[in-house]
Amino acid sequence: SSEIDFSDESKLKAILSGTGTGKSEIEIERNNAEFSVDIRAVPNSAYSVTIGGVSVGEIRTDNRGKGKLKFENDGDDRHNLPFPTAFPAIANGTEIKVGGILSGVFTISSNHRSDDDRNDEHRNDDD
Repeated sequence: SSEIDFSDESKLKAILSGTGTGKSEIEIERNNAEFSVDIRAVPNSAYSVTIGGVSVGEIRTDNRGKGKLKFENDGDDRHNLPFPTAFPAIANGTEIKVGGILSGVFTISSNHRSDDDRNDEHRNDDD
């Protein structure tokens, strides 16, 4: 199985759908890599995250059903986990699954910031 190439430059995104909602993205730039999965699903639950059939970690949701898994290979930030050693290569079409509830497929994202990123900051939670 091929493993991730940190010298690559790419940005891919997956929209997760199923029981709940979510999104995942990976960005690799000059040996800096960042991977995140954000979900909104059943509160206080744990779900394993698999990419192309390889298990990479677990997401636990809080009492509002929000959960996040984030890896970074830049060791400056202690809050983020390092990439697992067997983290698989992600390409256009690679599938990601969260537990048995959410799934999506990575697609290449253009390099400039998309409108989504700007809108996220202004969107209010409905609670």
